[in-house]
Amino acid sequence: MKLYIILLFLLIPIANAHLDAGEDVVKEEYILDFGYSPERLMVGEESHLAVSLFDDAREIVEFDHAWVRISNEDTIFFSSTLYPVIGNAALTYSFPHAGDYDITVRFTKNDTELVQHTFVVHVEREHKWSLLIIAALLFLFAIMVKIKKKKRN
Repeated sequence: MKLYIILLFLLIPIANAHLDAGEDVVKEEYILDFGYSPERLMVGEESHLAVSLFDDAREIVEFDHAWVRISNEDTIFFSSTLYPVIGNAALTYSFPHAGDYDITVRFTKNDTELVQHTFVVHVEREHKWSLLIIAALLFLFAIMVKIKKKKRN
């Protein structure tokens, strides 16, 4: 039983790299694995981001840290160094605005840059206008019913 619990804890960080969406990019001799959850990133909602690095045989490449920057064309929103747990560096972030964001990741080992890449994600604003339209239509329907009742009386 203890072995199963240990294996579960060992696999959790690896599972983070394969979230609801993302992409694998081959660059130089590396495969950069970028994943995020939920699949539809929404303004103000918690998003989980994870990065891992593999060689061309899909073996985990050990790195000391990953520098991550979240930006758009005007602003840098976040920049930090993430430290891996079993080959996976992860963070939780809430995007402040709708639009496209650049997620730049630089993997480093022994003060040497292994590889860097910029991923692009799209963040949406929840459209509450559809609920307003439905509410307005129901309101108009109620007024029409009331008018018809008055005409019958």
